[in-house]
Amino acid sequence: MKKNINSYLAFYLFVLFLFGLFFLFIKHEIGNDSTISEWIINYSGGFTKRGIIGQICIYFANLFSTNLRDIIFRISNYYFMFIFPFDIFFFKKYRS
Repeated sequence: MKKNINSYLAFYLFVLFLFGLFFLFIKHEIGNDSTISEWIINYSGGFTKRGIIGQICIYFANLFSTNLRDIIFRISNYYFMFIFPFDIFFFKKYRS
């Protein structure tokens, strides 16, 4: 029974991962979407609480001479891929 639960959990989390990447891609393609504006906040306009992520995105966009939306999409994907394995370990540890 535990093996079935582990396989179902792995499949469920993998499907969530795919839908998450698909959702990020759809959000990236919409030109007038305001959810990306949180990622653009930076320190250039004064002190802001969430400015480090925007500053990093703008730095990489200037460094690689690419579109800022593409950099935000890539960084959010890397973050999503980095955090997701920790979710799997958490659910496996605390399952009943």
